Amino acid sequence: MKRFRNWIAKKCENRVADIISALVYARIQGQAAQFTDGLANQVAKLVAAQQARMPDILRLPIRILTVLFDASGLGFFLRVFRRQNSGQRSTQAALWRNAIFGPCRDLMRFYDSLITLASLDGETPQAIKPNRAYSSAPAIVSSSDCEVAVIGSGPGGAISGVIWAEAGANTLMLEEGANLPLESCKPFSIAEMVQKYRRGGLTATLGKSKIAYVEAACVGGGSEVNSGLYHRTPNDVLTHWADRYRLESAALSDMEPHFEACERDFSVSYLQGAAPGASLKLKQGADALGWRCQEVPRWFRYSKTGPNGTDIGNPVSGERQSMTRAMIPRFVASGGKLISEARVLKIHRDRTRWLLDVRSSSGQIGRISAERVILSAGAIGTPALLQRSSLGKNVGRRLQMHPTIKVVALFDEEVNSAEMGVPVHQVKEFAPGFSFGCSISSKPYLALAMLDHPDHAHLVETNWKRMAIYYAMIVPEGHGSVRALPGFNDPLVTYALSNGDMRALSQALRKLCELLFAAGARSLFPSITGQPHLRDQDDLGTLPALIPRSRANLMTIHLFSSCPMGEDQSMCVGDSYGRVHGHERLIISDASLLPSAPGVNPQGSVMAFARRNALALAGASSAEMSHR
Repeated sequence: MKRFRNWIAKKCENRVADIISALVYARIQGQAAQFTDGLANQVAKLVAAQQARMPDILRLPIRILTVLFDASGLGFFLRVFRRQNSGQRSTQAALWRNAIFGPCRDLMRFYDSLITLASLDGETPQAIKPNRAYSSAPAIVSSSDCEVAVIGSGPGGAISGVIWAEAGANTLMLEEGANLPLESCKPFSIAEMVQKYRRGGLTATLGKSKIAYVEAACVGGGSEVNSGLYHRTPNDVLTHWADRYRLESAALSDMEPHFEACERDFSVSYLQGAAPGASLKLKQGADALGWRCQEVPRWFRYSKTGPNGTDIGNPVSGERQSMTRAMIPRFVASGGKLISEARVLKIHRDRTRWLLDVRSSSGQIGRISAERVILSAGAIGTPALLQRSSLGKNVGRRLQMHPTIKVVALFDEEVNSAEMGVPVHQVKEFAPGFSFGCSISSKPYLALAMLDHPDHAHLVETNWKRMAIYYAMIVPEGHGSVRALPGFNDPLVTYALSNGDMRALSQALRKLCELLFAAGARSLFPSITGQPHLRDQDDLGTLPALIPRSRANLMTIHLFSSCPMGEDQSMCVGDSYGRVHGHERLIISDASLLPSAPGVNPQGSVMAFARRNALALAGASSAEMSHR
């Protein structure tokens, strides 16, 4: 029976691969200047591989829809899609792109996005040799004891691990992803999605609001893949957290020493040299309208030489910092042990110790025994693990994020370049409600953003240096949930934006477009399916007052608040220092702990609270030991 099931699964996998190949040919064959059989085959293989990396809770529905898409060709042309000629394929794909039934449109959007990125990226994902300098081989011994087990190596986990290791605790850090050098691949590339993002970056919320989101899955976590933009937690947000969630000892005066320490450790500084043209357009538009605009500092090191005298980077462009650069070496030097490619399946209590069931990439199952557990698996992973382990109350019920809507701007002059990265200016005139910034605007991402405007997609090929992607980010009223479901490796993530949130997104988009026209934009292309492009200020009236959920293409890179901290146990999972209510020596230290949306990039908040909490708890532990 098992052999028969495997045979059926293989046949289905091969059928889906054939359909994907036909879709790839239908999508890129019209691009005569770029099309070759070799490129089409390469893209088809990558798209099929990415589909296989999807969360298992989404993968089966996508495959079923793909097979139905193929079979629907019988109704159009009396032959399945993969057997049609190129003209018929293009016609059927267009019919599904414009279908009334939402899942049909979603399926085509999924494949169009992957094919666009893969065909224009130019960097084929390679097998990268892991960075073994700071990690053991990805295999778990049958049993292991430690004083502190840290689950996750992102900003919260890495900083917590360093502090506990430097306090003398026998500390073990477990990371589900691979241990790769920061420079293992080109930033914001398909290769990076494959190597360093959870599920290949193909994650999204379900429910009333579909929002694409991404999470890192590698040693160093989000610090390895983000742009390094840094914000402190705003003072009014800290005050709100104290009042609403009864978060103690977290006023600005309490947090300032931790912000300052993190800024020193990660070389947080302002840009050296001129800002990119796309970034300056935000400032130009804001100045014309009298709005508040600021340059955001980044964790970049601009010194020409490192502590050992080696040449570490260009003093103008700088070198981005991350956990694998600043914290993981320090953790190992302090006696900490890091094991990568190790997934913690479940946590349970055995008298005075915690037991962790861990599976390595080779499939080996091991058990870790620890006095203390620090959960740093992220805003999705941490609540899912707590739920699988039946630990904690209110877990995963209050997920929040910063939903963003984007617009592509076309200018008369060049504002973009292959080396631009993520620009540094942000407009905070309307904060905390919403704010504006500039996103990664490489040629592949511009082509992806222009999927909503197929009649103008050709502009990217010849005008991409005059184009850039801007975003409006809101602090929403709505919230979502994370639910671990039996039989699935990945949790169900849902989110419900309120009507007020959709109005806020529309208002924010309108204001962003106003700013870009003030900065000299010639045309604007909002990320709303079916929305005409905007040619001048008079066209702003065509933007909907309430963006329809089915037409808005929203995304986020900021996830938090799924396990909020505070003394109000009716809402909070952990106390003011991240200790899970009702469970001894079980501590949360990641973005899930932030009580609500901070309105700025959350990584500075995560790092400062991780440092504050770990120093307090490690100090208390040392004092307790000295009195025994």
